[in-house]
Amino acid sequence: MISLKKIFQSNSRTITVSKAQKEILECFLSNKTSFDQWFCFQSETKIKFKFYYPTAVDFYFDDIMLFTAYFKKSHLDQVELQELKMSAENYRSICSLNWKPFEDVMLQFLNYLHENEKVTLLQKRKSLYEYADLCKGSSSTQGDEPYPFLKEQIL
Repeated sequence: MISLKKIFQSNSRTITVSKAQKEILECFLSNKTSFDQWFCFQSETKIKFKFYYPTAVDFYFDDIMLFTAYFKKSHLDQVELQELKMSAENYRSICSLNWKPFEDVMLQFLNYLHENEKVTLLQKRKSLYEYADLCKGSSSTQGDEPYPFLKEQIL
């Protein structure tokens, strides 16, 4: 005899994520090309990602798909996380909700990306400071204001 409870029981493989985890996943997908370059230089790991840009990312551990993150475009054309689900294999056999190892790899990548942004920002600032020093040096010979390009224009 078939149990009515089993018939109406949902096959909910959806994993709830916090707002911070949602932002990590969205930022991770939006930086796919940088991640591909960064990940190829990482030491051999059992963790793998397969991108279906811009709709999904599969999370593999030791060539077994454990999770899939589904994305959608917002009305502002930004990629948003729709849901994070366990794969059918994970749901049937392991039934693990723990995607922390994948999150750790994503955080390592995002930290790397953030550090590189700082480096380029500091390089840009350094060149601006050098330009300001050049302007100061040339102003002593001209006797004018140190930054002539900053003068207010009178209309």
